[in-house]
Formats: sequence, C-alpha cells, structure tokens
Amino acid sequence: MCSEIRKPSVIHLYEQEVAKLKQNSSFPITKQIFMNAQDIGFAKIYLLILERSPEKLVGAVVMK
Repeated sequence: MCSEIRKPSVIHLYEQEVAKLKQNSSFPITKQIFMNAQDIGFAKIYLLILERSPEKLVGAVVMK
C-alpha cells in the first residue's frame, strides 16, 4: 500500500521535470544526444551525467 501512495507523486514529479526540460532552449540538443546514443545505453549516459569516469563505463553496467 505504501508504494501506491508514492507512485502518483513520483509520476507527477517526473511529468513536471519533463515539462521543464521541454521548455528549455537546449532541449533539442539534449534530445538529439539521447537519440544518437541509443546503442550506448541510457544507463551509461546517466552515469556520465553523474560524473562517472568514461573509463569505468567499459563493458556491462549494472544499475543498483
């Protein structure tokens, strides 16, 4: 039951953040980066955003 209470707020937060991103003038560039990097995997892009060293992203990435 606890997850049911949190789920709508997480979805709402996600929708708010996506709306903000789409209003940003850099959004087309960001969108193109993600479109061009689909074969790399979103987990690795996410870790780069979090300042993980590219050398540490060689091979499979396990998200915890």
